[in-house]
Amino acid sequence: MELVHLQCFVALADELHFGRAAARLHVGASALSKRIGELERRLGVRLFDRTSREVRLTPAGESLLGQAQRALAEIGVLRAMAADAAGGAIGMVRAAYSPGNGELMTMLHRELRKQAPGVVVHPEQMISLRVAAAVRSHLATIGIARVPPGPGLATMVLAEHRRNQVAMPSSHPLAARAELTPADLKNETLIEPSRSVGGEPTHLEAAHREAEVTTESELFDLVSSGMGLFVTSEGVVRRNPRHDVVARPLVGFDCWSRDLLIWRPDDDSPVRRTVCEIAEAIRPQLAEVAGGVAGPATGRA
Repeated sequence: MELVHLQCFVALADELHFGRAAARLHVGASALSKRIGELERRLGVRLFDRTSREVRLTPAGESLLGQAQRALAEIGVLRAMAADAAGGAIGMVRAAYSPGNGELMTMLHRELRKQAPGVVVHPEQMISLRVAAAVRSHLATIGIARVPPGPGLATMVLAEHRRNQVAMPSSHPLAARAELTPADLKNETLIEPSRSVGGEPTHLEAAHREAEVTTESELFDLVSSGMGLFVTSEGVVRRNPRHDVVARPLVGFDCWSRDLLIWRPDDDSPVRRTVCEIAEAIRPQLAEVAGGVAGPATGRA
């Protein structure tokens, strides 16, 4: 039995007229009659009573019509789903994101549910280094992180943050200043979170200590304990209010951190393209949620 046999059966059952049913199917009446005969032989039952004046469904035909209609409807759904899958409207996305990027992940997920409800997203939080590794090893389709992922991965800048705040213990002598300059930090130890939490090397004239931490909260714990000062953005300061750490503006210093969408450039799947297209379309809103600016998609030097 072929699909065309079911189509002929349903069309003739609807029209009860060979000429009209044949026109509906864009075939000749003799071809329609032949296919109905083939279907009846294969099923071993007569579906229609035919006379020169009328065509009627037999009791067997009436009992089988509903199932044939449901089968055609299911095939129609299958075709629609295939078209949606080819267009990226359905599929599964495994999304890795780093601590501090939860709001970006939530907003992108929400927009995907709105614009592509057939796309199922499975988000998982992990440190930035592991985000890039998960995407590279095919464990994640996309990632959101602040650490540049290195060679072999494509990126889109979702938000940029000017690093214009210096976090320090509330008892630190510089806490009495209204604002600071790079020269004020010359003899200070700076915690540099370039690997685990995000950000880029500041190259300030000071000793740097790389913070092997997994969260912003742990970074502020190091600051509070006197391990060093932390040059960061206003958004990070707002997300981590503490009574034992204060932040002072840093002027005369142009350095940015970036929230990056990461994917494999060889992944040309429709669902991955859909995620990137939606992320690109809502970059201004994502940047606002992250407390930064959209900037160019390729990042700022």
